[in-house]
Amino acid sequence: MQKLTKLENLNLSHNNLSGRIPTELFSMDSLQSIDLSYNDMSGQIPNGKIFQNASAEAFIGNAGLCGNAKGVPPCASRGSNNHDQVLIPVIIPVVCILLLLLGAIIFGFVILRRKLRQRDENIENTNNDKSYQSLIWEREGKFTFNDNVKATDDFHENCCIGKGGFGTVYKAVMPIGQILATKRINISDSGGILATNLQSFESEIRVEELDWVTRVKIIQGIAHALAYLHYDCNPIIVHRDITLNNILLETGLEPRLADLGTARLLSPDSSNWTAVAGSYGYMAPELAFTMRITEKCDVYSFGVVALKVMMGKHPGDLISSLSLTSSNDRDFLLKDALDQRLPSPTGQLAETVVFVIAMALACTSTDPTSRPSMRTIAQELSAHKPAFLFEPFGTIFVKKLTGLNNSLS
Repeated sequence: MQKLTKLENLNLSHNNLSGRIPTELFSMDSLQSIDLSYNDMSGQIPNGKIFQNASAEAFIGNAGLCGNAKGVPPCASRGSNNHDQVLIPVIIPVVCILLLLLGAIIFGFVILRRKLRQRDENIENTNNDKSYQSLIWEREGKFTFNDNVKATDDFHENCCIGKGGFGTVYKAVMPIGQILATKRINISDSGGILATNLQSFESEIRVEELDWVTRVKIIQGIAHALAYLHYDCNPIIVHRDITLNNILLETGLEPRLADLGTARLLSPDSSNWTAVAGSYGYMAPELAFTMRITEKCDVYSFGVVALKVMMGKHPGDLISSLSLTSSNDRDFLLKDALDQRLPSPTGQLAETVVFVIAMALACTSTDPTSRPSMRTIAQELSAHKPAFLFEPFGTIFVKKLTGLNNSLS
């Protein structure tokens, strides 16, 4: 092409040419026009006059061309490429370091949050432990778990003196000579009770030992224990599992309330909603609907226990029959409802027995608001007032006693 010194018009369009524009074209001064359209050429268009004056149509169809010619995109400067090549190796490590720092900060925050949460839980557990210890161990001293294991022969069944809805009570003889009851529970709550020379109410006491006077005394002791939990503790404590299995007797048959493993501290700032806890046949009926714990739940359970102590059997049938207010077919005499293994009470003792039965029936009312408080019950039992012997003892019907409950509410 260098020999074509007089060539003025060069048309190489549609020839499927590829590669860069030949350098020979730079020296062809005779060229007046050039057409390189619709090929596959690439690279930078030379800065020669012939190329700068060419129309945009002269380079159309060559996607790889670049430069200062008309209709062609400018070429990327080498300085920009070099700059990018320098920045990329710097940016990547910086980004990696920043990501590592961010990850370390997040990890540290998570660890710190866990430690703070654990500290708060430890403080709460410590406060709870102190609260229970001040209530349970105040007079007798503190004992470790290992002390209880040794004192109960590793919780051997021979040391078992009672079972409740949430655990077992064992008789423990401590190295210093103390005899106490310790509760091994199967839930996360903690509790226990201290006493001396303990006996299980139902399994170790002969019926001859429990005459009417003793039974009234036991009921009175239980009432005072519950009144203490409801009125002398701050916050209020509701036991939630008052049964005969949780009543222990010490020397002189003095009752001791055991099994605080299901007890709940009632806070005036909370709703006191809870899962159902307690023993079947002793739980207040409203718990099945409201799931809300109040002192009146313990009052109901106390009433069931009091009736069972006086009747010698669970009063379920009696309570059910009394709830059928529209029917008098199942009414029966009080003397027939009492424990038949003992002779019928007479005189002032009969008055006291009638009073205790009327009080227990008031406690088992299906309406919680109509049940008396434990403080009222304890005070009435301690007052030794003449009871409701308004007719001969042998002619008193049980349902008639339910109408005398208003004086206790």
